[in-house]
Amino acid sequence: GEVKAREGITIKVHPADEVGRAIDFAIVIKSTTEEPLALLGATGKGYGGFCFRPSAERKPMIFTAIDGQLERDALEYDTPWADVSFHLEPGGPMAGAAIFQHPSNPGYPHHGWIMRGYALLGAAWPHVDRYVLAPDELLTLQYRLFVHRGNAEDADVATRFDAFIEEVSHE
Repeated sequence: GEVKAREGITIKVHPADEVGRAIDFAIVIKSTTEEPLALLGATGKGYGGFCFRPSAERKPMIFTAIDGQLERDALEYDTPWADVSFHLEPGGPMAGAAIFQHPSNPGYPHHGWIMRGYALLGAAWPHVDRYVLAPDELLTLQYRLFVHRGNAEDADVATRFDAFIEEVSHE
């Protein structure tokens, strides 16, 4: 029953263009304890963090990361961005969403990506690691969700990520 932390979120929705729309998320966690507070994912498998879950009815899911398309599910993957793409209806057009990690996030680029064919794209932080917040410490985690038409290649997600990094380097 004791409150150990407080969480707040700021969401900034950018105008859409012909390919998609970027949505920025800033998640702030503040320890409210007088002792250090450990943040953990699920023991032995991670999870938690910032996730996108498309409808499982749109399987198969196609996952792409900075080094290309993944051939199988991943429970731990090291990349600064990842994308999931899928058909909107059987045989129909494709769409998807990419998550970009902000370079100010602890451990950037964090290795805790989870990509599961049952319909989960997760930037799982702190994943299987432990992150300790000092008393009254503020932690800010930032992500961009880029929702797009087509697959990762059609939407040129890699170039969108590069533009995101350029943009946030001037903040």
